[in-house]
Amino acid sequence: MHHSNRTRVSLLVLTMAAGLSAKASLSQNLLFDPGFESGTPVPGGVGGWNTVTNASFSKNYAHSGQWSMECYFVPSSFPGGDSVQSVAALPGAEYNLSGFGFTPATLSGQAFASLTLFFTDSNGSVLGNFYTSAAITSSSSVATWIPLSVSQVAPANAANVVAEVILFNYSLGDAVYFDDLSLTIVPEPSSALLTDLGIIICSIWSSIRYQRLKLAASR
Repeated sequence: MHHSNRTRVSLLVLTMAAGLSAKASLSQNLLFDPGFESGTPVPGGVGGWNTVTNASFSKNYAHSGQWSMECYFVPSSFPGGDSVQSVAALPGAEYNLSGFGFTPATLSGQAFASLTLFFTDSNGSVLGNFYTSAAITSSSSVATWIPLSVSQVAPANAANVVAEVILFNYSLGDAVYFDDLSLTIVPEPSSALLTDLGIIICSIWSSIRYQRLKLAASR
């Protein structure tokens, strides 16, 4: 009976450890420099942030640390700004991009800013649509870090997933800052269930064992 209990405990611990390990790896942030603390753009957006147009690392405002990414408007230029980062994609996996956006002043009527997620094939061609979070607009809170999030499943032929911070605007002075971004793979229900089940079973078994020890001590 003693060996049987030990075997059960070992199996329960292994089940819980496997579930926790899977959950940890799936929730790992895939982005390099997610808080923009390097202060340095990376051409191509592989291994860091590429400040494509009208975007730059900034110390004006930060959700944490010292730096954030500022997207702004320059007259006679692209109507807005964006910065991107590309990482290898796992086809069929669901990705979640989250972070915070901040505007120090009310945006103009047509301006909007968001986190954007999209996928490219091995040739760099965009697959499907651009998927965006809720937008920061002229009606959004000012001088407040607003949480943003967007999720999407990578298509079968996806080679890369691209995280983007973007502002579309048409008025001088519009600016939005982004900080503390995270790109993760969303756990499948079965993986999450395995983790939760392992924890529940282990808790139940620990409770049973405690009751047995308590009973033995009272004899």
